[in-house]
Amino acid sequence: YSGRVGEVQDSSGNGNDGVRVGASASSVAGGYVCRGLSIAAEYTLSSHAVDTALDVSSGIGNSGAVSFWYKSNSNWNSGMATLLDASTASARPFFLTRQGNGGLRFSVSDSAGTVLSAVTGALNYSSASWRHVAVTWRLAAGAGQSSVRIYIGGLQVAAASGTTNGIIDPGLGTLFIGDNRSGATPTNSSTNSANGLIDEMRVY
Repeated sequence: YSGRVGEVQDSSGNGNDGVRVGASASSVAGGYVCRGLSIAAEYTLSSHAVDTALDVSSGIGNSGAVSFWYKSNSNWNSGMATLLDASTASARPFFLTRQGNGGLRFSVSDSAGTVLSAVTGALNYSSASWRHVAVTWRLAAGAGQSSVRIYIGGLQVAAASGTTNGIIDPGLGTLFIGDNRSGATPTNSSTNSANGLIDEMRVY
C-alpha cells in the first residue's frame, strides 16, 4: 500500500475500496486467506490503519455488522488495542477495542449522545492465533429496542440492549480498520493500534 485512493480493493464488486492511512499499515503475505492487512504496534494519536471510506452513519446506517479475522502479535491480555473506530468526538463513540484484560468492548452512540456498550469478560487468547470477530448493532426507537452484540468464532460472547432515539450519530466518520480514527478518545477506547494482522473484513 502506498496511500493511493482505492488501493485496498473491495472484492465484493460493490466498489467500496479503501486507502491506507499512516506508513505502518501494509499488505503482507500470510493473511488468513491469501494476503492480509498488517498493523504495526503504535501508541500515539497518529493513525496507522485502513480507511474503508464507508461513512458509518450514511454508508452503513442504524443497523449493521462488521466481521473479520484477527491475529494479534501479542497475547490478548497484554494491553489495549483498537480494532475498529469511526469516532470523531469523544462523547459520540463508535469503536471496537481489545481491553487490557483481553476482553472486547464495542460502543455505539445515537444522535443524542446515548451510548450502548457490549463488553466481554477477560480473554486470554495467545499471540499468533487467528480469531474470527464480529459485531452487530441495531438502533431503533422505543424502550429497550436498541442492541449491540459481539461474537467470537460465531458464538455470541457479549450483548447489551437499551433505549436510544433510533438514529446513529450523524457525526461519525468513515470506518477505520486497525487503529484510532482521529484525536477523539472516547471513554474506554484506546490510541493503541491493533498490532497484528486483519483479514477478510466484511461490512453489512
